[in-house]
Amino acid sequence: MYWHHRLTRKSSILVIVLSAIFLCGTYWSTRHFSNISKNENFESFVAASSETSDELDEDLPQVSLETKLKMAIDKLSAKGISPSALMLENLYYIPSEVPYESYNNTILHQPKSCKTQTLLSILVPSNPASIQERETIRETWGSVARGHKWPRHMQNYDVRVFFVLGTIGDRNLSEFVDSVAEHKYMSQGTGVNKIEQIDPINGGPVNDSDDAIETKAYVESIVQQEIKSFDDIIQFDMIDTYANLTRKLLLAFGWLIKSCHVSQFIMKADQDVFVNVPLLYTLLTHYAHKNTIYGHIYPNNWVERQGKWAVDKRTLPVDQYPIYAAGNAYIMSVDAAATVLRLAPYFPYVPVEDAFITGILASVGDVDRIHMSGFTKWSDPLPDECEFINNEIYVGNNATVHDLRIIWWHIMIPNIAGC
Repeated sequence: MYWHHRLTRKSSILVIVLSAIFLCGTYWSTRHFSNISKNENFESFVAASSETSDELDEDLPQVSLETKLKMAIDKLSAKGISPSALMLENLYYIPSEVPYESYNNTILHQPKSCKTQTLLSILVPSNPASIQERETIRETWGSVARGHKWPRHMQNYDVRVFFVLGTIGDRNLSEFVDSVAEHKYMSQGTGVNKIEQIDPINGGPVNDSDDAIETKAYVESIVQQEIKSFDDIIQFDMIDTYANLTRKLLLAFGWLIKSCHVSQFIMKADQDVFVNVPLLYTLLTHYAHKNTIYGHIYPNNWVERQGKWAVDKRTLPVDQYPIYAAGNAYIMSVDAAATVLRLAPYFPYVPVEDAFITGILASVGDVDRIHMSGFTKWSDPLPDECEFINNEIYVGNNATVHDLRIIWWHIMIPNIAGC
């Protein structure tokens, strides 16, 4: 009992001593870090800690940029879709024995330098008056085609961007404005169908034919300056209207295949589209196949008989289109482009470019279609800039020239966006 009492008493004393040491240590620790947090050098203390952390991170295995892009692609779903075999049994889908159309419009201007190996050529249909849009694309996502690097990327992406133009035509400016992308003017609060038209160059109302002639001459002079300065314009001798968009693109396909045959893939992108070039380039380098079209694939949409996308039943005697890629942005391998180009003359001309080229002609030519979740369609809202910074999307549409510059600015300085 005596020894038991002595041990118990010693244990109690030991517990008291240890507790006192712990409390003193806690008090000192609290005082110590409290003094640091109040000290004017606290920021330098945190900075020094961060530097130490960064030095430790350098010793860890680093994930390459290409690996990160591949990982981003793996998160985006891709699904092959086939057209209805029953639908294609319609006699309409049998090519005519004699041509309906000839695609041989004279080329007025073409780029001189197109000899180097290029993975991707991007065709941007553009109206001659869309001067600001072309300038913005050249200075943002399209700058990689002019020798500039993508922000924080060391790799040079062998991509070319070509603007495909028609001509203004001899008509008054009111008619000309109607032929220029209508959504631009409506989005700015000015409907193109109002009596008072807006001059796309000067921003004021169009008064008479003299203004139209003056503006037409101004636009043509600017286009000539662009041709000399940038060597990226393909211009055909045809009136630049929406109805001629199918023709304009097929002519551009033909020029690329004959005169710029080193491209492996061809992309069509509208002027209101922002293209995530590094992500697309990685996709095409590692995952793409021949005889394939990539994009947002529509199911069998109905053929419209009225409005902007109307097609006469005598021209297109079917009620539904086969599957096709949304026209704001799609990619096709160069052999797929050659296939649709070969078939096009043997079908009546359809002005709905995406449905005709990537739907009707591609289906008859047995071209594969891949639905890509990272491609938007024309009715989708403009994606958030973080979706581009985090490589969650290949393309986004419905962007104004201001939107394109804002997205580019955030890509250059991603911390500002807080992604």
